[in-house]
This record gives sequence, C-alpha cells and structure tokens, in this order.
Amino acid sequence: MDENQGNNNGLIRNRKGSLFSFINFIIMFIVVFISPSGEGYILPYISMSANIKYTLCLFLIVLEVIYIKRFSVDNSTKTIIILFIIRCVVSIIHLFGTSEIDSEIKCLFSFLCGICYFLIFSQSSTINYKKNIVNHLVCYYAIICIQTVITYIIASRMHTGYFGLKSLLKIPIGASNYIECWILMLTVFLYYYKKDSNLRYVIFFIGFISSLLTRSKSAVLLWSVWLLMIVFLQSIKKRGLASFLALLTTMVALFCVFNYLQKLDFFEASYTIIDYLFSKDSDNIAKAFNGRFDTYRYAFDAFNENLFTFFFGKGASYSSGYTLAHNWILDILAKSGIIGLISVIALYIVIFTKLHRNFKTNDFAKPAMIMMFFVILNSMWEPCLDGFLFSIPYYTIIGFGIQQNNQNIDYRPAMKSQA
Repeated sequence: MDENQGNNNGLIRNRKGSLFSFINFIIMFIVVFISPSGEGYILPYISMSANIKYTLCLFLIVLEVIYIKRFSVDNSTKTIIILFIIRCVVSIIHLFGTSEIDSEIKCLFSFLCGICYFLIFSQSSTINYKKNIVNHLVCYYAIICIQTVITYIIASRMHTGYFGLKSLLKIPIGASNYIECWILMLTVFLYYYKKDSNLRYVIFFIGFISSLLTRSKSAVLLWSVWLLMIVFLQSIKKRGLASFLALLTTMVALFCVFNYLQKLDFFEASYTIIDYLFSKDSDNIAKAFNGRFDTYRYAFDAFNENLFTFFFGKGASYSSGYTLAHNWILDILAKSGIIGLISVIALYIVIFTKLHRNFKTNDFAKPAMIMMFFVILNSMWEPCLDGFLFSIPYYTIIGFGIQQNNQNIDYRPAMKSQA
C-alpha cells in the first residue's frame, strides 16, 4: 500500500512538473514569436497589442506562483522582495498622475514579473525543473540568434548603409540594442554554466557573431574585453608558452576584426562624435551631444524637475517626449527618483552577496553573478534592465542562483523497496 501511494505521489509530481514546464514553454513562445503591433519587422510575426501580450505573460507567471503554493523565504529573500515592492509602489504612484498610462503599466508589469520569477525560482521546490528551465534558456538563445542572423541577411539586401541597415534589425523581443542585450545575457550565463570547454567555445562564437550582426558598437567593445579577459585569466592559470601564444593570437585576431570593421565604416559615427567633442568650435561640441548624450540630459532634467521627481521620479512616461536614457542609473532616476535608485543598488548588493555565498553549493550562482556583472556594465549605455520581457530569463537565472543548494543531484521521487 505504501509503495503504491509513493508511486501515485511520484506520478502526480511528474504531471505537475510537466504542466509547470509547459507554462514556461508557452511564455517563451509568446516572448520570442509574438511582436507588439508596429512596423519595421522583416520576419513573419504574430501581431498583438503590447498590453495584451504583457498581461497574458503576467497571468501565466502568476499561475506558476499559485502552483508553488508553499514558499520558504529567508531574510535575504525577504529583503529582495521588499526592495522590489518599493519600486512597484513608486510605479503605482505614477499611475495616478500621468496621461501615459500604457507606459506605466508596462513598467509595473516589469517589476511584478521580476518579483514573481525571483520568488518562483528561488524556491528549493523548483529544483525539479532545473533541467527543463536550462533547456528553455538554450531555446531562447538559439531562437534569438537565428532570428538575428536571418533578419540581418534579409536587411543587408534591402539596405547597405550602417544606420539604414541597423534600423531594419528588429525581431519580436525588440530592435538591435535589445537583441544585443539578450544575446549577451544568455551567452555569458550559458558559457559559465556549461562545463564542456568545446561547447563553451561554440556558445561564445555564436553569441559574438550574432551580436556583431546587430551593428552595436558597444557590443563589439564589450565582447572584445570579455574575450581578452577569458584568455588572460586562462593564461595566468595555466601559464607557459602555449598560453602566451593564445593571448597573442587573440589580440591579433581582434585587431584584424576591428580593422575590417573600420573599413566598413562601422565606427565612423563614433569617430565623428569624438572629433566634435574635442573640437574648439562650440557648434561642433553641441553636435557631439546630439543623440545618446541628449537622452542622458533629457533623463536628468526629468529627474531634476522638482522635489517630487527628485525623490520619486517622473515615471516611465518621462521618455514619451524623447526616448529612453541608454544608461540604467539615469533611467532609474528619471523613472523612480532617488528612492528607486537606492532600492535598486541595495537590491543588487543583497543579490550579489547571496550569490557569492552560494558559489560552492549552487552551480547557478557563479554564472548568474558573472551574467549580472556584464548586464549591469552593458546597461551603462544600452536600455535593458527594466525591460518587461528581459526580466523573465534574467530573474529566472538569479532566482536559481539564490537557492541554498541546487547542485547536480537526482531529485526523482524516492521509491520504497519491496520487502
């Protein structure tokens, strides 16, 4: 009787696990194949209102939260959730004082998704789904890279100019800047999570080529620094002539890549900005601040508008008159004020501390921490951290890294042996 009951419990648990994984699969499908209504998409896509898409995703995520039922929350997790809630409260305040309700709802959904996914995957009970979730992250990575490559090939036949081609690079998760952020996040995590060195090289190569095709100059620089860091750390660890030659070969290869990109006028806009910036002509200096520098100034002006915006920000609608600040610090200040920035900095301090403590007991912790470092660094000049869809895989990885222990253990239901 006891054995039959154990078999039934195991069967029920497996069915629940299958349903949980299926919900995650549906969310992944919505994220990578359904686009908010708009123009500029080259690939065939399913059009859906952004609010409907986001509401549907959030509904499915809340179903997963209800699915867990019992939650065990330690002090660090409580602190993280409280800091999330602070940002949600600030966002709700802005809902009552703005005409751009759509933007505020998307921003609020972003925070709610972050809370829900962190809460789900920081629970030890979700360790049963670890393999499936890693497979889903691999699917995110593969689909986005394939979409990027195909879109680039089609776009390059339609337009050869740098800016014209870049404007055509648009897939369901967003335009070139968002694509680059997603690829970086997933590549860094999978590179450090996978133990097979050959598989790591494949992951890095695919990610680097896909990021290069987004025409993002910041991506080229960041990936080059990462590659040099990998080879340099390996050469320190192994030493010897072979390691030195590997580092030298990497530097020469990067020089050739940069030289080739320069011939394609890849960095032409950056050189022009630098020339303008150090020019003695006041008109040229003013031109240097057009574009991304203007977004910084616009965000800071929104934050510094009055005493209320200083503490609580102007909300997500601050960008409606221009565009998002491509800098996470200024973006948070403009959206949520000094209270929002302090809560986010405190949030990351708690998360980094917890991940560092879990290095020896959790095989997600180190990859999650390195992934966060690169995402935060990349977000100094690209918009991604508060993106609604971005928070789905981002906080999935962080949540698993926060768990006390999820090393490779067999978690199949225990079966009593026959007497």
